[in-house]
Amino acid sequence: MKPTTKGRWAHLACAIWIPETCLSDIKTIKPIDGLSRINKDRWKLLCSICGVSYRACIQCSNSTCHVAYHPLCARVVGLCVELKDEDRLNLIFVEDDEDDQCI
Repeated sequence: MKPTTKGRWAHLACAIWIPETCLSDIKTIKPIDGLSRINKDRWKLLCSICGVSYRACIQCSNSTCHVAYHPLCARVVGLCVELKDEDRLNLIFVEDDEDDQCI
């Protein structure tokens, strides 16, 4: 668990996988920012693994698949995310001395 910018707590794995969230300081790996930007529909998704619609889920990126799951539930059951297209991975270089870093 890591602190958020709003004084709450969130799972680091969830912050990494949920696209609307980020880490405000990459050196300390905290706080987690962006919880208020999470799409409202994401909070309503039913996890196909634990069966609970509590907390934000992610979904399969295949356009014909609508399976939703919590990032940590997926990890517990051994699901693996694989990169199909190397061009889809976007990496950015961040200067070491930049104060306003968010990943």
